[in-house]
Amino acid sequence: MSLTKVSYSMIQGAAYNVLDFGADPTGVASSVTAFNAALALGGTVYVPSGIYKLDARVNLLVNGTTLWLDANTTLTLSGVPATQSPFGDQIYVYANNCAVIGSGPSSLLQLSSSQANALGILHHSGFMVKDLTIDGGKSTSSAIADDTFGSGLSIIATTAGGATTDVNATVDNCVIRNCVQYGVNIYGDQSNGIKIVNCNIYSIGKSGDSLSVGSGIVSARSVTDLNILNNVIKNNKFHGVFVSSAGVNGGDHIIAANNIHQNGGSGIGYFEQTDYSSVSGAGLNQIAVTGNVCWGNTRSGIQFNVDTVGFIKNISITGNTCSDNTYGGIEINCTNTTPNIVSNVVVFGNQAIGNGTIQINAGQYVSNLQGITRPFTPIVYGSTIAGTATYVSQYGSYVQNNNIINFELSMEWSAHTGTGNIIIGGMPIIASSSEPQSTNFVFSNALTITGQAVWGPQSSQTYNTLGAINNGSYTAVAMDTAALVRITGTYFV
Repeated sequence: MSLTKVSYSMIQGAAYNVLDFGADPTGVASSVTAFNAALALGGTVYVPSGIYKLDARVNLLVNGTTLWLDANTTLTLSGVPATQSPFGDQIYVYANNCAVIGSGPSSLLQLSSSQANALGILHHSGFMVKDLTIDGGKSTSSAIADDTFGSGLSIIATTAGGATTDVNATVDNCVIRNCVQYGVNIYGDQSNGIKIVNCNIYSIGKSGDSLSVGSGIVSARSVTDLNILNNVIKNNKFHGVFVSSAGVNGGDHIIAANNIHQNGGSGIGYFEQTDYSSVSGAGLNQIAVTGNVCWGNTRSGIQFNVDTVGFIKNISITGNTCSDNTYGGIEINCTNTTPNIVSNVVVFGNQAIGNGTIQINAGQYVSNLQGITRPFTPIVYGSTIAGTATYVSQYGSYVQNNNIINFELSMEWSAHTGTGNIIIGGMPIIASSSEPQSTNFVFSNALTITGQAVWGPQSSQTYNTLGAINNGSYTAVAMDTAALVRITGTYFV
């Protein structure tokens, strides 16, 4: 756009220009007063190429305000303390439908000598930041105990702070780097409807600074309708993406098509733990993690973890590639024995290769899990007197796909005190009462039998009698004191 000959203002109907308000594009004098005067008028405020010294807070306080940076424009940000009132943001957005938009990577917000956030929105909706670079300047700063500060971008909206609508923020095509705490910090029960797309978030966290967490994207304290899509998140001190309910229900998350690598924790981590303020009866629901490439992370590519409190339910982990992570590819952990703390988990179509201790694994208390092979312990006992077996070997494994269990088991016993017919039990999930009972062929050795051994779990049970079919007739198999039985098959649940 062209400028008029008599002033710095844009042609009629276009933006305000900070130069008309006395901003210094050489970076020598402070431009805070000029920026705030222009922004107080609302509308679009244009910042031409140059270096601008902003050594105090710059405020967007009028609905519908856009701060628009030209290419080769640097805003040097300093002088704002990390205080909770109103908040430690160098560029502070406290209005609806506002935006900070650049003209590409050379449009730069450069944090310097400050523990505040470079850019933050508080308790308002309709925010966008797009097409610029945010550099946290971590070499000139240090983290503080309150980890709300020291981030590139802070999005906070809570009912306790007065937010009445979802924040509905979009972060698009930005480079966010070198922040001492987080790249993007999302917090609050009204911080809903957020999209982080097409961004490059890297080198977050300061080595040797014990208070510096250093995750690329952090979402805590509820948060629903969160979309993290098509980003590169790499070389951060801790997790690439960190999510926790922090004690307030949230969910409806999609984390998809991201390249997340070489972070100091897991690539993608969901955590419900006491040390992250999780509480019993609250957690996260409806999570889709799909099509991500997670490699070279210090913990795992994808990690879900619940300890003694909180829950994570209805999880879909599909189509991801996890390789060369130090500990695991995909890990789903639950140390709480209460049912359904981690539940309704679907794991399909993932590739996990070259990881450290595990490739794809789920803990024993994860319930209704589909797509991961898990162990179980089959047992053999008598129908009249159960008795006790002396096992030579005893092994079982299964995988659930929708309402079908595919399983295999192997048991060899050298002695047994049971009497009556042989009952095989210990199946991992109760068989369906409405579907036909499955009949699986059995391999046996040293078993006294006439015909072909068959077995399937009884309807609504985890056991059944071992039988044999001979010339179309079925008979139960009597207890043998020593035998080997192997079964591979399916049943409905």
